[in-house]
Amino acid sequence: MPFKPGHNIGRPSGSKNKASEVKKIIASVGAAFTAEEIIEDLKSMSPRSRIDALQNIWKYIEPTKRSVEVEEFTPEDQKEEYIQRLRDIPLENFNKYHGNN
Repeated sequence: MPFKPGHNIGRPSGSKNKASEVKKIIASVGAAFTAEEIIEDLKSMSPRSRIDALQNIWKYIEPTKRSVEVEEFTPEDQKEEYIQRLRDIPLENFNKYHGNN
């Protein structure tokens, strides 16, 4: 346990997550307007303001995705890795699953 019971670091017990609160507000405000009204409001904005508004709303609706670096393996690399994994299996287990019966 990283903290002793009763510590006062972090969000108070029972308090609500800001993102959840914002989603609820957006949902309640969004429910008060029709889709046509929202589209008309967006159309009346300058292109830059429209993009800013959509970006500000979207970050509370859809979580941000993180980039993941992926290594590319050639078929030869895959074969070598497979062979190494086979070599790492203890002999008694290897014979049990891959040996001649």
